[in-house]
Amino acid sequence: MKRKYKEWIVVALAAISVMAVSVVMTWVATNVNPEGEHDSRTLIQRMLNEPIEEEVPSEIPMQAAYAVCRQHIENDVGSALRNISFDNRSSRHNAEERYYQIFVNVYMGNGNDSIYSRCNVSSVTAEILEYRLRADEGFLFRLF
Repeated sequence: MKRKYKEWIVVALAAISVMAVSVVMTWVATNVNPEGEHDSRTLIQRMLNEPIEEEVPSEIPMQAAYAVCRQHIENDVGSALRNISFDNRSSRHNAEERYYQIFVNVYMGNGNDSIYSRCNVSSVTAEILEYRLRADEGFLFRLF
């Protein structure tokens, strides 16, 4: 009787061990690619050799793009700057090219000059792609 009891314990432990190894191997097979990196695809997707979907970097909000542009204008114009105002109606987001086109009214000196700035700011990296400072009278500053 004791021998039969010991055999059942051995069989049960062997079955549990096989199940544990199976669980670990399944997890490794479904979560790690051949290079040892984490793979988000399912086992079926990997068997069908479907490509890994790359994560699209999140975009910054327009307010952050305006802050980048404003800081650039403040650094560029310096002490001649009196005030800056965001032109909400003209500013826009180009989703296909992934950048913001920010228009800013710039007031310098006595404030009578009609000057505006246009900044193209990457919506992914928050870098200025293009920058212009222009007066309506035709006086043009091209600062890059």
